[in-house]
Amino acid sequence: MGQISVGANTAFTSEIVIAQLMRWHVKVPGAVVVGSGDKERASDAIVDVYKKSAALASPTSGAAWAAALIQQLRVGLDAFIEDSDADHSELGRNFNDIAHAPWINESTKPPSVSNPTYGYALDPRLRILSGDDDSFRLAGLDHEP
Repeated sequence: MGQISVGANTAFTSEIVIAQLMRWHVKVPGAVVVGSGDKERASDAIVDVYKKSAALASPTSGAAWAAALIQQLRVGLDAFIEDSDADHSELGRNFNDIAHAPWINESTKPPSVSNPTYGYALDPRLRILSGDDDSFRLAGLDHEP
């Protein structure tokens, strides 16, 4: 099998995909990244997501590529959950929440932000994440909330 030499910052560029990858990595680090130091690389599951996405859309096709990544990341997560000996079903709910942000009510002006499931208030600067290609930007520390 040939090596794919693509950095995460160039392969996964939408806010939704980055947030979902980070959530998966926090819960099960070895499912997303394997190795350490200069031997660190994407897991086989993540490489598979990239390859399956590339079979659906060109990595240079903008919106089609972003949509393929979102779709195939979820397919990859579902396969991981199914194959896992541990219960990681909450990751599916987490992916849904990241993509659809049920705690943000955009029908109000300004949008209201709360989490009725857990009963806590959230930062009012939160917003629904973008699935658009190239929407992820890592802000400098002077721009963090």
